Amino acid sequence: MNFPLALLLIFGDVVGIWNFNEAKDGKVRNERPQGGGVPAVLRDFDPKGLEGVDVETADFSVSRTGLRTTVRVAKSGWATFKTIPDNGLDEGVQTPVGPHALAIHSDKPGNWVHFPGLATELVGRPGGSVRTFGLAVWVLLQTEGDPPRFSHKGVNGLWRFSSTDARLQAFAPIDRFVTEDVGNGLGPGHAFRLAPAQREAAAARWVHVVVTGDGPAEKFQMWVNGEAVEYATGAPGRDAYPWPPGGGLEIGYKTGHDSDGMTIGRWLGGYAASGRTLGLAAVVLVKDETIDQKRARYLYGLGRKGVPFDGAWK
Repeated sequence: MNFPLALLLIFGDVVGIWNFNEAKDGKVRNERPQGGGVPAVLRDFDPKGLEGVDVETADFSVSRTGLRTTVRVAKSGWATFKTIPDNGLDEGVQTPVGPHALAIHSDKPGNWVHFPGLATELVGRPGGSVRTFGLAVWVLLQTEGDPPRFSHKGVNGLWRFSSTDARLQAFAPIDRFVTEDVGNGLGPGHAFRLAPAQREAAAARWVHVVVTGDGPAEKFQMWVNGEAVEYATGAPGRDAYPWPPGGGLEIGYKTGHDSDGMTIGRWLGGYAASGRTLGLAAVVLVKDETIDQKRARYLYGLGRKGVPFDGAWK
C-alpha cells in the first residue's frame, strides 16, 4: 500500500486539528496529519497576552451546586487556568492540551478566533453543503448564580460558520447547548439537553462538545464529554435529530471574504459577544465521516489527560 493511501485510511478526511497552546505570527497551526489546511487566526488580541502566560488576570466566576466563588485567570491570551477548582480534567492537568490554552475575552471590542477559508475547505463553494461531518471543541465557560447558569451579557458564541449560518451557542440555562441555522432541516434553534451530571460537568469546567451529522443514518446529534444528550426540541427522549433527506450543513458566504470561514468567541461584526472570558483548548473538524460516540469518548479521554489529538483514531 502506498503511503498517501495509508494515511487516508488511518486518518480519514480530517479537515483540521487546532490545538490552542502556541501560535506563530498570530496563527495557530493546523495539525492535521496530511499537512496543509487553514490555520486559526487570533484576532484583536493584545500581543502582550501572547508573549507570556497569565500576563493580565481578571475575575472568572465559578458557580456549581454547593460552590460559588470567583477566581483570577488570564483575561486574554495564553492562560494556565490553574486557579479553576476541580476543572473537569485528571488530577494535575490544567488544560486539555497541556500546561496552558487560550483565554478569549469575548467582547466588542475584545478578541476572537477566525478560521479563514474554512467554509470553502468544508463545502467547496458558496451555498455548498456537507451531509456527513463532525466538529469537536474543548471550551471552558463561566457560570454564576444559584442555581448555576452560564454567564453572559449577550450569548456564548462557541462556533459559527459565515456571518449567517451554522452556529453552536449557549445561553443562560446550563442544561443545554443550542444549534441554529445548520442547514436544510435544521434552520431555527435546536436544543440538546444535558443530564444532571453533565450539567455539573459543564459548570465552569473544561467541557468537550461534539456536533456531528450522519448522512447515511439520517441523524444529527451531539456528544458532551463523550456521552449522548437529549434532543430537546420536539418529541422528548431522543438523542438525535432526524436529519431529513437532502439536509446538510449548508454555508453561504462570499469568496475572499471573512465570511468564508468559522469564528469562535463571537460572530463576525462583534455579535454574540458574551462580555466574559472563556477558555478554548482544541478544535477537531472532519468531513464525509462522523465523530461517533467511540471517537468522542476517545477525544474526551485524551483531553482529560492533557494530551492533544494527533489525528489517529485508536
